[in-house]
Amino acid sequence: MTIPAVPLSPAQAKALQHESIPAFVFEELNKLITADISYGRATVPVPTLAQAIRARIASLPEYAEVAQASSLPHHWLSSENIRRTYEPAGWKVEYDRPAYYESGESKFFFTERR
Repeated sequence: MTIPAVPLSPAQAKALQHESIPAFVFEELNKLITADISYGRATVPVPTLAQAIRARIASLPEYAEVAQASSLPHHWLSSENIRRTYEPAGWKVEYDRPAYYESGESKFFFTERR
């Protein structure tokens, strides 16, 4: 991926960021959707997705630096990037993050569009 030496539009910046997400991120997400889908709906907890991605990159030398980091690159788990990928494929994608005073984990909800 080459970033042009001229100012980017917001749309171009978003597209470049989206293109930089490795395919295995979506492969792991697909596995989790498949494992949970029932009646056209699947729930994927973000920590479960992050754990699956970390397990995947542990064996990939080109991602050794990411594997050692305390968190994954933010844009890999961005709700905007997940929506941009899955909504054209027929999913309604919702993201829920508990408020600061609530307990629980962030989740993606995938619902089949009818």
